[in-house]
Formats: sequence, C-alpha cells, structure tokens
Amino acid sequence: MTTKSIKPNIHEIVNNNLKEQWVNVDNWLTSLHQLVRNGSPIDAAQKVVAANGVKVKSDYKELLIRIESSTGSPITITANPQISQGGIDGQRITLEGASGTGHVELTDGNGLKLAGAASFNLELNDMLTLRYNKSQDLWLEVSRSKNT
Repeated sequence: MTTKSIKPNIHEIVNNNLKEQWVNVDNWLTSLHQLVRNGSPIDAAQKVVAANGVKVKSDYKELLIRIESSTGSPITITANPQISQGGIDGQRITLEGASGTGHVELTDGNGLKLAGAASFNLELNDMLTLRYNKSQDLWLEVSRSKNT
C-alpha cells in the first residue's frame, strides 16, 4: 500500500498563491486600461429631480454624466446647490442631455457660475462642461454646446 504525504507541497502553495495574485493584478490592469482607453468614466443616465439637483461622484477627476428630468417633462433645477459638491479641487464634469423631452435647465447661482450668467437648457445631446473650485465651493462653466 502506498501512502500519500499530507504535508502541503511548498511549491504548490507558492504557485497557487502567485496565480491568485496574478489574477488580481490582471483584473486591476484591465480596469485601468479601460479607464485610460475610454478617457473618463461615464455615469449612468441620471433622472434628475428639480429639488435634489445633479449628484456627482467625488472620486473621479473627470466624469461624464448623462442627465434627464425624472418626470419626462422639462424641469428647472431648484436645489441649492444645483450640482452636488465636488470632492476634488479642479474636478471636471461634462453634463450631457439624455432626453428629447425631459430637458434639464441649470441657472446661474446656487453653487453654479455660468458664463454671462446665462441659463442653459440641456436637451438631447447638448453638453455643459464645468470645473469645481473647492475654495469657492463653486462649479464654474468651461464650455457649452447646443447640439439639438
């Protein structure tokens, strides 16, 4: 009768551990590659409630947020602030209108400084790019594009 050693084989343990660590590194590199290749993360379309405003994830330096009204009808954001505070000084967001009927209007004030104090109505495919100034606790307009 042959007996099999029940002592763990050190080479097998090390090999399995290295394989597991390689899978973790490979998954991390894949995520990093997608982020670099795609530029900045894209937030799922947000259904905006006028009284709540636009919510921004604070852990990204750059972010694209597609927005539409929660009602399917045009709204003007009444929240103060209209866009949640950025977590990173210099954070850049681009808001993209995601609906042909659920337009979202942003106005100058309440944490938002729009060029020329001109309101902007985000309709389907319109874009508004903003940068967060942490010391002023203010989103500043960088650019806008009316693409409807």
